[in-house]
Amino acid sequence: MIKIDKSFNKIINKKFNIYAFIFGHLYMYYCRMFLYGFLAFVIEIFILLISNYVFSFILIILFHILYGFFTNKIYAYYINKKKRKSNKPLFSVNILRIITIIYILFFTFISILTIVSDIEYKNYIYYDSDVNIDKIFDITITDNFKREDSYYFKYVNKIDDIYSNACEFSFYKVKNYNNIKKLVKQLKKENKYYNKTDLKSIELNSIKWKYFVLKSEYRDIYYYITDNNGLYLFTYEISKNDENKYIECMKDYSVIINSIKVKR
Repeated sequence: MIKIDKSFNKIINKKFNIYAFIFGHLYMYYCRMFLYGFLAFVIEIFILLISNYVFSFILIILFHILYGFFTNKIYAYYINKKKRKSNKPLFSVNILRIITIIYILFFTFISILTIVSDIEYKNYIYYDSDVNIDKIFDITITDNFKREDSYYFKYVNKIDDIYSNACEFSFYKVKNYNNIKKLVKQLKKENKYYNKTDLKSIELNSIKWKYFVLKSEYRDIYYYITDNNGLYLFTYEISKNDENKYIECMKDYSVIINSIKVKR
């Protein structure tokens, strides 16, 4: 005669197993169906690997719905096939309930954090194409650069009459951010693989800038932000592939950033 765990029996006799829905194949381990759990895990991973990324989330939800409806049926087949004398799970149902509560609270917290992060950091930065930067600032452009875009200041370095991407810069009004610290967080988030310096302050030609530098083995990026009835972002990028060009770019950088003045 099978020894029945009463609390566990209430779970396995329901049409839909909420714990199997939440934990998926992990719940099978809890039922001591280790081989079944492993096989379910292998099948799940295989299908996810061959599926399109867009459908992965839908497939995961579908898998867990199937676990909810069919795990109890699989367990009934398993316990009869094995002729087990007890249906005792891996640990008590009370512990399972505590783990479930912690699990739900954790993923609720992660989901809320993700939503808030997406609201605050939009993963892109708009420039305001209605603002003509030339009418607001004076800036000295060295001979090594040409203008590449009519909407905002962007120049590409020219050496020996050949334009290259040795260095480039842009200067425009940011459209969708009005807070320097949030904009800095966004910029650092977009370049998370760079080494980052702390945010510093400097005043050049009566303009108060906040600035920081992102560095990697191949490239340096200088960010300057000023608040003048809206945020204005100056970005200067330098490649490290050619030492001579790097030195030339650094000279131009010094001239350009020190030349920026507000028009009176």
